[in-house]
Amino acid sequence: MKIILRILFFFFIITGTCNLFAQENYFTVLAAQGKISLLKNGKSNWIDIKTGDKINPGEKLKVGNNEYAGLVYSSGISIELKKEGVYDFDRLKNSIKNNYKSSNRKFTEYVINELTKKAKDSEDMKSMGAVVRKRTNYIEIGIPSPSLVIDSNIVFKWYPYSTSSNYIFKLLNNNDVTLFMKELTDTTLDCPIDLFHLNKGKNYKWIVFVYNNSGISSDTNYIMIPAAGKLEAIRDSINELNSIFGKDTTAITQIIYASFYQNNQLNIEALNAYGKALQLAPDVDVYKKMFANFLLKMKLTRMINYNGTGG
Repeated sequence: MKIILRILFFFFIITGTCNLFAQENYFTVLAAQGKISLLKNGKSNWIDIKTGDKINPGEKLKVGNNEYAGLVYSSGISIELKKEGVYDFDRLKNSIKNNYKSSNRKFTEYVINELTKKAKDSEDMKSMGAVVRKRTNYIEIGIPSPSLVIDSNIVFKWYPYSTSSNYIFKLLNNNDVTLFMKELTDTTLDCPIDLFHLNKGKNYKWIVFVYNNSGISSDTNYIMIPAAGKLEAIRDSINELNSIFGKDTTAITQIIYASFYQNNQLNIEALNAYGKALQLAPDVDVYKKMFANFLLKMKLTRMINYNGTGG
């Protein structure tokens, strides 16, 4: 019980409160590709669904040929509909009954509400070609900044600069004191966090520049080392997610993980989860836009093509 209360307190501090008192027996629409229709209780006409809509007992969902719907049940279990047909509520619920597991109700509501918000924001995004511009004398990074680091190892990445294969990597504290520096001919640095002797609860800067030409460099980037209490709360929350989804490896589950990671500044993990989702469902526009929106916020413009998708 104490662990659950700590998890909830942690979420409220970071994101604020959300509506946690909805009914317990419904599906939430998180993604729809194509024209997916819903027949509401007491109605005779089918209506188009949108992100955030609820499917309640007695209602029906219609999926056409080559269409897709991603739903999450109120317990947190996800379901993807890829086959043409009409699905009434009982059919949907029966399809997940063997995977049904109990979970922290408020935790599940938090995840669904946050993901729904991200999906809606992504639906409103305009063409991204105008905002993705190439910069001169600039080394593009390959991991998000800032990123909260909870693992014992980190891989710093950047893209090669056109006229050089020699780089200097520097890690600094917030007083701009250099803590670590290394010359590299590669564009990755894979190392244990303990190598840097960093203090918990502190932020650190890192930068890459061309050897013998510091005028060609990356932006100043940041990693954050959580304090012990915060690290424990994050790990408890990840364990809670794992207990809800278990071995579920659908695209929609990866999107849920990505949303959770992003909200808690675990942006390296979010990048990986978004990437897995796109591998599993490469044609779902809302997932592509959510990923692209994330990449823009992280200034990972090299990963965005002019169709507004990650790649």
